[in-house]
Amino acid sequence: YLHNDMTEAYDEEKTDEPVTAPFVGYVNPDAQHDGTILVFDDDGVLKGIVKSQHQLYEQLLTRRHTNCYGIITADSQRVVGEVCIRNIIP
Repeated sequence: YLHNDMTEAYDEEKTDEPVTAPFVGYVNPDAQHDGTILVFDDDGVLKGIVKSQHQLYEQLLTRRHTNCYGIITADSQRVVGEVCIRNIIP
């Protein structure tokens, strides 16, 4: 698995208390933005994006998706995320 910090992370619930939520899901290439990987949970909810991953992006164009797991941390000020993406780069 390849560890990445999410360039942007999303959380449905904004709270005053810090919340940490792990997830399991998959990643897809973003057809609109070259080198950008979209991160989804198993329910298909967009959890974040990872930019500037051109080699993985190229591999995902032919494969379409691969598994991942990660964590989202949110509070009233910001949302950050980390994701580990299954390595498919030969």
